[in-house]
Amino acid sequence: MNRYHIFLDTLTKEIKYPFARRKIRNEYTVHLDDSYEAFLAQGMNPKTAESYAIAAMGDPQEIGQMLNIVHHPIFSWLYLTSKLFLIVTVLSFLLLFGPSLWQRISTLDEYSASITDELQALEPLYYQQLDQHIVVGNTEFSFQDFVYTEDGRVLISVKHKSLTSRSPFLGNLFAYDFETMIDGKPIALTGSNFTIISGIPEGGLDYVFANSPTYTKTWSSHLLLVYRGIGKVPQEVVINIQTLDGSTRQIQIKRGN
Repeated sequence: MNRYHIFLDTLTKEIKYPFARRKIRNEYTVHLDDSYEAFLAQGMNPKTAESYAIAAMGDPQEIGQMLNIVHHPIFSWLYLTSKLFLIVTVLSFLLLFGPSLWQRISTLDEYSASITDELQALEPLYYQQLDQHIVVGNTEFSFQDFVYTEDGRVLISVKHKSLTSRSPFLGNLFAYDFETMIDGKPIALTGSNFTIISGIPEGGLDYVFANSPTYTKTWSSHLLLVYRGIGKVPQEVVINIQTLDGSTRQIQIKRGN
């Protein structure tokens, strides 16, 4: 039996979308194993290292609830259904019209916008390109875009990339101590003030903010940090992430720099 089964069972119990549970459980198992090995290397005995690794992750129920927002069951089911429908439609089309038509279609140039294009298309009051990077666990986070909208939202796009053969551990921002200061004022990272969204759905940000945040494959390589209720364009945004070894990763965004 997995040594972390109580922690993992509690966490995944909060995930309503069943197809996401296994992936999330595997990701957290890998991260717990990494932490366990790190504490063993510090000279702890196995039982103590196991306890420290679990404690460092935080409250599994709270983590599960936050991840459940990202992996919203209703829209995840809709996504799965639409994907299956699309596969059936494409296969039927190919059977009906044959490979010659497929060859003609495959020669068409397909335009693919970037997440930067999508953010600029929102016509924000302020936009700034970023080029800052931090490494947390096995994942590199690249902060790319800083946007302020007329309805008082700060949007920061973050690209994630695994530095190992394992998948990026996207729970890092949930599992570690994560804090944000905007113009020197700490921001409460609650559901009403802050959201992490995996990309921008087809309906745009109006669609996201009119409903619960949804998981989307639109930009699967990016996260979007959304801060609400910001009264003016920030002069400075500081994001601190404290890792398991006690060190702090910091992103400092200054307007115009």
